Amino acid sequence: GMQMGLRASLLGVKNAEKQVVLEKLGLVETGKYAFDSLPELACAVTPAGWVLVMGPEDFATPERLALLSGPGEAVGLTSSETVMVNEAHGYLGGRKTWSVTHDAERGRCDLQVEGDPPAQLTTIRDKLTRQQAEDEEGGDYLFDAAIELVDSVCGFRWDEANPAAETVFKVVEVIQPGAAGERQKHRRALGDALTQ
Repeated sequence: GMQMGLRASLLGVKNAEKQVVLEKLGLVETGKYAFDSLPELACAVTPAGWVLVMGPEDFATPERLALLSGPGEAVGLTSSETVMVNEAHGYLGGRKTWSVTHDAERGRCDLQVEGDPPAQLTTIRDKLTRQQAEDEEGGDYLFDAAIELVDSVCGFRWDEANPAAETVFKVVEVIQPGAAGERQKHRRALGDALTQ
């Protein structure tokens, strides 16, 4: 399954060209698909037209979100199960428009909301709060609030075993300068020829 592992982040850009997003991030597709376990960096386009880039925990930075949200909407999600912190952010026109953060250290009912988040946050929060209240084991349901919010915006569930079949993740890597970059390009062209 596409288990996210313990720490990861996701960038989503609405109605963007995949190539443009990758270029702005200094990334390039390797021609390989990411099937079972996600690599360090991977990219996909959802049926709803969001370009998604998954990376390590420190990948979805405010700088990258601001850069990608110049023409339109961008969202970021950073999840760390080791310390039970989840953060979702929305950007538009290079500025942060909303954020939703759950930090278990502040208690399992913690949910900090800034700005003007998508309307469906209310429904998600109510549902998770209810589940949490009914759970006698004391589970941390609000941990999923940021994840579910971003999923609902992008039409994607990032820790599902089988995300929508149309959302195919491909491996991407950082563009290398100089001769290494030329070799990288050559390898990719070969890979593309083999996967046509």
